[in-house]
Amino acid sequence: MKQNDYQKILADLKRFDAEVSHRQVKSVAGAALRFVDEQLQQPYASLVLYDHDKKGMRVLTRSEGDAVSSEPFPAGDPSDMIAMAMEKGEVVYCGDVPGERKRGDALAGRIPGEIRSIAVLPLRTAEAVMGTFNVGSRRIDWISAGQQVFFEAAATRLA
Repeated sequence: MKQNDYQKILADLKRFDAEVSHRQVKSVAGAALRFVDEQLQQPYASLVLYDHDKKGMRVLTRSEGDAVSSEPFPAGDPSDMIAMAMEKGEVVYCGDVPGERKRGDALAGRIPGEIRSIAVLPLRTAEAVMGTFNVGSRRIDWISAGQQVFFEAAATRLA
């Protein structure tokens, strides 16, 4: 990777940090989802978070404008992308979202039909993995090494 790539990633992260300096979940979620859409120009992003009050998972997506919708997210099969990323605490890349949709993956079933691949990044804190940051593309091989580093750093900051 070139020095310019690292400098761009660092500049993007600084803008992202400024956006997520608030601590309210919907505010942080809105900033993260807006950042993926506007700065990274990726067509899909969501957060799946554990909701302590309701003892279950919720999926947060950007709806109209800057509004963030929050819906219950089913606890899926252990082989689902969300469960694997949270259990292992590692990034899960899927280059076949339509195949996962057919298999019945809970996240893939909620992703728009034009999305072909997705990165599911765990949101790790010192105590636990609290959810995932999910970024999708219409292309299969879309994540460069620089984007991978950026998304992992963004997920760390979000957590």
